[in-house]
Amino acid sequence: MRSTRCLISMLCLGVIAVMGPGCAGPVRRPARESPAPVLRITDHVGGRHERMLFREGLWYQSCGHELLVLERADGSTIARVAPGRHLGPVRRLAPITDMLIHGDRLLLVLEDDGVAELSLADPRGPVISDIIEAERLGIRPRRLSVAAGEVYISGVGGIARLSDGEIVFRREGDIGRVVTSNWGLVTTIGRRIHRLRDGEYIGSASALIPLPAGSSLPGSLAFIRRGEQRTSIGLMHGDLREVDARKATVALDSPLHRLRIFGDRMWVVAGEAIRVYEMRGDALKTAMTIPVAGARDLRIIDESHLAISGTFGRGIRRLRADATGPGGAWVHLHREPSALTRADFDGRHVLAGGAQGAWLYRLGSGARPVDEDAPTESTPQRGAVTVGATALIDDDNRRLMISTSEGEFVHAEPVGATLHCVAAVDGRFWVGHDRGITVLRGGPRDPAAVIGRLRLDGPVCFIFPLLEGGGAAWVSEFGGLGVARLDEPD
Repeated sequence: MRSTRCLISMLCLGVIAVMGPGCAGPVRRPARESPAPVLRITDHVGGRHERMLFREGLWYQSCGHELLVLERADGSTIARVAPGRHLGPVRRLAPITDMLIHGDRLLLVLEDDGVAELSLADPRGPVISDIIEAERLGIRPRRLSVAAGEVYISGVGGIARLSDGEIVFRREGDIGRVVTSNWGLVTTIGRRIHRLRDGEYIGSASALIPLPAGSSLPGSLAFIRRGEQRTSIGLMHGDLREVDARKATVALDSPLHRLRIFGDRMWVVAGEAIRVYEMRGDALKTAMTIPVAGARDLRIIDESHLAISGTFGRGIRRLRADATGPGGAWVHLHREPSALTRADFDGRHVLAGGAQGAWLYRLGSGARPVDEDAPTESTPQRGAVTVGATALIDDDNRRLMISTSEGEFVHAEPVGATLHCVAAVDGRFWVGHDRGITVLRGGPRDPAAVIGRLRLDGPVCFIFPLLEGGGAAWVSEFGGLGVARLDEPD
């Protein structure tokens, strides 16, 4: 009997321990935090065709964050690869800013985020073999170059050697490509040329491009020198002195996008035209001008045909008349929505466009060019209101000022991106900027807390809340159009 009473007493003590002092009820465990929602792109069309390479009858073309493998003959699509998706969730879609083929590898720079290495064992179906993230590189990558047999990655903060990842040059600012000169390996910062070995300033240029073998000026370089008012291009000797400031240097009257050298000709993509100069000894002579709105890069197919890519898309242009048609005409043209500076939304469609035409985007169903003009009065929205908070982009376009009953809050992008628009979407603040979209909590408490980001080719200038299903449609000047939603995590 005594043992029975002891057992009952022990059980009661156990119950009390579980119930808490005085048996007031069960212990309340702290609530488990819900996983953060995920910002996803659910549809996307368009983007600028920034860079291109040719190899063995194939055309490799960047389109925003994607690599397109195309038939060189007509620009038709063979395959698509999106290496940025392998950096993490779908929300990181940095644009491809540079491309380089080295041996059997195709290297792609994902702006500020990393470098993708693709195997060309099957040239028609490149396979991603490695992704080197910016954190691993120690710099924010922007461009690639080959000098003295080594591949170099240049960008904000310095230059890394691809073979071993070593930082070979460390400086603040955006660093140019590496080239070989009589001074050894050199690079550019701003308008200055620096020697990699010791950082010594040894000349003036914003970018340097080696002349091809067989040039009339062996060992020489083409240079770009950007100024506040205009940009100059020309020729330099290997000792980094200008060949002739009067005969071998040209001042451009429009923004420079790309400079390519094929054979004894310099092809300059500037403004709304491609200008071609012949390199004759120590002089540059104008050969022809090809008007093309939105061009960004080019390659020569043959004597009569030129592949061109840009904000309009991509195409093949006939340079001179032949049996197939007149000179100056497009033989093949594939257009894409880009250069979008104005937009409007009717709940089901986005009408967007700019100087290069207008597009009608039906949510989730693609975009088509239209004859009508894009809205002329559309202005990015600079303010938005949610329940308990008001947001306004400051005059400096760098800060979002948020007011609530609990005080004033400020949001700024970590890399100092310019803010272009803000919208209230499902009780949150969606902010469009140079590098994509950032979603803030937007409520009365902690409204500036970041709960989602999308890395896009920007700037994102328009965000339209959807009328059904949540989320928003977005319009980027160079990144095309799309739909994004804040979903529960997988």
